[in-house]
This record gives sequence, C-alpha cells and structure tokens, in this order.
Amino acid sequence: MTTESTPATRRMRNATLGWMAVLAFNVLALINRGGVSSRSLLFSALMLIPLLLPLRGILQGDRRTYAWANLCIVPYIIYGIVAATSNPGSRWSAFALLGGGIGLFAALVGYLRASRS
Repeated sequence: MTTESTPATRRMRNATLGWMAVLAFNVLALINRGGVSSRSLLFSALMLIPLLLPLRGILQGDRRTYAWANLCIVPYIIYGIVAATSNPGSRWSAFALLGGGIGLFAALVGYLRASRS
C-alpha cells in the first residue's frame, strides 16, 4: 500500500533516508572508534541490520513500513543511553547516536503525518 507522492511526503521520505544514513554513520563511528577489528566489524554489521530491515518499504513509500520502522530505532536509543552513561570516553559519540535515533524517529512520524488522508 503506497501513498501518492506529494511534495511533503517526498521531503519527509528524503529526510528519513538522510537520518538513516546519519544513524548508520554514527553506529560505525561509535563502534569502530577504538580501531577496526574483526569483532568490531561483526558488531557493526549486526547493529546495522535494524536499519536495513525497513529500507525497501521506505523507498517504496509504504505507510505500514514507516509505522513499524519506529520499533527498529529502539536498539540505537538503548545502546546510546548505555554508552553515554557507562563510558565517558565515548560520551559525545553516544550522544550523536541518540541524536540520530531521535532525528530518524521524528522523520518517520513526520512522514506518517504528511501522508495521512
């Protein structure tokens, strides 16, 4: 079930894709900030899976995907909170991860509001 493409929905879809890219970059930066190893690459790949799950539906403009994609942000919010409170060395990277998660949440909700009938 795709929605008709209006300027507002196109803007919000582009914002969603942009925030997904920001969040993916922040995940890679936070996990690999101590150096790249096979363990950190594996953990990075596992952390990026929740971002890849809704990508097809987001590109197609499926409203249902935008609705359940909000659930995919939870691991990033939890990881960001834990990293910000437990590791002072990665505090700013964790805050960037939290900001990316909140921005993606706002873009997803914005698309749902712009595309409702």
